Amino acid sequence: MTTQLDKERIAALVREDVKAYDEVMGLDPVFAAGRCLQHATFGIKRLLEAGRKDVLLQAGSMSWPVVDVKDDDGKSPTHFTFQWTDDDCLPTLMMLKDRKHDDPVRLPEIHVWIGLKDSGEVVDFSTYDLPRICESVTGGQVKWRGALPPDFIWSPLLPDRVIYEAIPLACQCAMQLLMAMLESYREKLKLRGAMA
Repeated sequence: MTTQLDKERIAALVREDVKAYDEVMGLDPVFAAGRCLQHATFGIKRLLEAGRKDVLLQAGSMSWPVVDVKDDDGKSPTHFTFQWTDDDCLPTLMMLKDRKHDDPVRLPEIHVWIGLKDSGEVVDFSTYDLPRICESVTGGQVKWRGALPPDFIWSPLLPDRVIYEAIPLACQCAMQLLMAMLESYREKLKLRGAMA
């Protein structure tokens, strides 16, 4: 069994990995929309290093409440959502085919996380950043007025009113995005090594 301390240690390592990735790729984390793919990729790496063999890349739709039920005015948005549609897959794969190998990977409207098959747990190391991403992608139109999400999720149960829906085609698309992301990262690392 993984203790809370182990979970927090792995989450901290994943954040360090994502920060290093941003630096190598020349991304400004303040302006980067979402980095769920990076969190999931480095999370899988760290979980495998910790001896977990039941890790699954999960992708699809995700929805988090931005306002508490008691404060719902009946007019304002109540959730921040990434809503996957299967129509996003083909254009995304075409974009991957046409991009330069060291270009950063751009995601469609998708959320990516980790599933632990044996325990049925959802692991998402990117939740700490959801309020900032919400304001960024909505142009400040949607403010996070409710309870803040935890720094990460690692649980078989999701918080109340939170939805994660893994969609098979989104998972396949996310795997292609992950491979392209790692290819870009390796190319940038090679370039850095050649310049050193």
